[in-house]
Amino acid sequence: MAKRGQGEGTISKRPDGAWWARITAGRDAQGRQKRKALYGKTRKEVQEKLTAALNEVNTGTYIELSKMTVEQWMEVWDRDYKKNILKIKTTMSYEFYIAVDIILFVGTHKRCELRADILQKFVNDLLQKGLKPSTTERTVIILKSAMAIRICKGAGRTLRNWKKSAWR
Repeated sequence: MAKRGQGEGTISKRPDGAWWARITAGRDAQGRQKRKALYGKTRKEVQEKLTAALNEVNTGTYIELSKMTVEQWMEVWDRDYKKNILKIKTTMSYEFYIAVDIILFVGTHKRCELRADILQKFVNDLLQKGLKPSTTERTVIILKSAMAIRICKGAGRTLRNWKKSAWR
């Protein structure tokens, strides 16, 4: 197999049998390369992810995951993580809760900067809006499910420790 050119990324097999690819996603303030790693079970899967990521980097649409807003992350989570595994009605329900409640109240916050006080205000706002506790609980479950995918250090800790009694 031929060597890849500059900026095309690398693909290799890990000792555990999985495949991974690495690309340069830009430079930081000190001029050092920012690297992005992509993982998959097969080489083909990783190649597809690498091609998509390189396309995002080259077109300028790439957003570093730790800098995404909740709204951007919910769109990615819904499209890439849930749409293919949920039934159509469930997907429509999730999209409704995301658009009407989650994005409206916490969509502008950075995904990695969500704290318990922001989440408690979110629940209080939902209840003040007139939602039933069961609907509020469903909305929070969707948000917690999306945020459970760890992107930045400590991000999952806030949601895991957040008490269910917050919306009761």
